[in-house]
Amino acid sequence: MVNVSVEQIRTNALVAKTIHRKRLKKARLFSNILSAFMILVPVVFLAAQYWAKGTTGEQIVNGTAAVGSVLLLCLSVMALILRIETKVLDHSVGIRTNIYVASEAHKLMNETDEVKLGWFYTYVSEMDVMDASSLADAKPAEKRDAYREALMELRPGDNSAVCPICKASPFRYTKGDCQFCGNTPIREDIE
Repeated sequence: MVNVSVEQIRTNALVAKTIHRKRLKKARLFSNILSAFMILVPVVFLAAQYWAKGTTGEQIVNGTAAVGSVLLLCLSVMALILRIETKVLDHSVGIRTNIYVASEAHKLMNETDEVKLGWFYTYVSEMDVMDASSLADAKPAEKRDAYREALMELRPGDNSAVCPICKASPFRYTKGDCQFCGNTPIREDIE
């Protein structure tokens, strides 16, 4: 018999992993764009200033270089304020720990020994604290998307998973109003 608490822990870990993965992708994209600008802006503007020296376009190039430098400085300050590099690290660790929790939960799904489950519950409570701080601002739509993905991963090789609230399959998604998965609920009164 499946341990419902462990299955819920696995689901939560898969949801958190998905949200961490999506946020890591965004943070890395911003970090890469900033890095590219940090390299390209000085190189391009130095080259342009060198070639425009003594020409009629020198003033325009110098003005554009000044504006580009200010924009680069603003981007750098924004990255510091948003703590982009810290977020990259936090989400990387979040993905790793939630994959571990989900894997261990999968192994313990049918476990009934309270001693074996005790350490697991303690470990999970520590991971929940970390996730709570880094995912506290997750929007409902972000959670619903992640929950659908988690349902698809919950039982590997089993595509019969359905949302426990609306009974809709995450594999056949039609945008709806289920508060958990965002799918269109299956109406049981039609049968």
